[in-house]
Amino acid sequence: MAANNLRVIYDNLIDLSGTTVVPTSSEVATYPISNLKRDAKSQTWRSNNKIVTLTVTFPNTRTISGVFLGFTNLTSAAKITVTATGVSSGTNPSALGAVLCRPWADSAWDTAYTGGGNNSYGYGAGSHARVWFSQEVTCTGLTIAIDDNNTLQTNSYLEVSRLIVGKYWSPKYNTEFGLEVGVKDLTTQSRTQSGDLISTRGPRFKTLNFNLNWLTYTDRTVFVNLLKTAGLSRPLLVSLFPNNSDDYEAEQLYQIYGKLTDTPGITHPMFSVYASSVTIEEV
Repeated sequence: MAANNLRVIYDNLIDLSGTTVVPTSSEVATYPISNLKRDAKSQTWRSNNKIVTLTVTFPNTRTISGVFLGFTNLTSAAKITVTATGVSSGTNPSALGAVLCRPWADSAWDTAYTGGGNNSYGYGAGSHARVWFSQEVTCTGLTIAIDDNNTLQTNSYLEVSRLIVGKYWSPKYNTEFGLEVGVKDLTTQSRTQSGDLISTRGPRFKTLNFNLNWLTYTDRTVFVNLLKTAGLSRPLLVSLFPNNSDDYEAEQLYQIYGKLTDTPGITHPMFSVYASSVTIEEV
């Protein structure tokens, strides 16, 4: 397993009433910044510049430990610098400097079917970018400086579908082995009278399944709150191999922004130990 236990953000501060997100550079009119608050993968924000800063302001003081950009055209050379504003406690994430936010290799997984972009996200394309803080910080806002001005970025714009900012939960003991990631394909097949097999292409989406077999009393309490807060209707950000420098491709593969397929039960197999199983489908 990775050195870091799984991390889950289940309360996205971007969705708070009163939270604002403002870009420093011009945006494409048909791809407004308001799309960063939507869970539709094809509804993206685009910037005409490859270097841009997003200013996030919360309605009140909040505690944060991670920033996640879902379904984006950022390349493996892209860097993000996060700076907290109105800090009341904790270490400012700006101390990390410019973080290589998407260190996994550019691959066909990112550009399935149409070469990337919002039109392909529903067909399994699109990657994510992340910045995990070394410590939690309590603040009133953030600036997120994105720099993807390099030879790998062949588009004339930057694009992000979803912005997730919040405090992550990480249990004391990690998942058991047997993690399962998959891709569901809703393509339908039919055979003509001449014998040809015809495919009607449908959307594809990732699934992730894992077991939490060693939850402590404290972790059980947080997990129950997670289930009550998210339910089936609110998405979760889950990363099973966060900051996994030994194998960044595993970090990419075993991370998901999606919804629970059901609300799992919590078993009590032994003294002071609780267990549950989680299955998530990508939004």
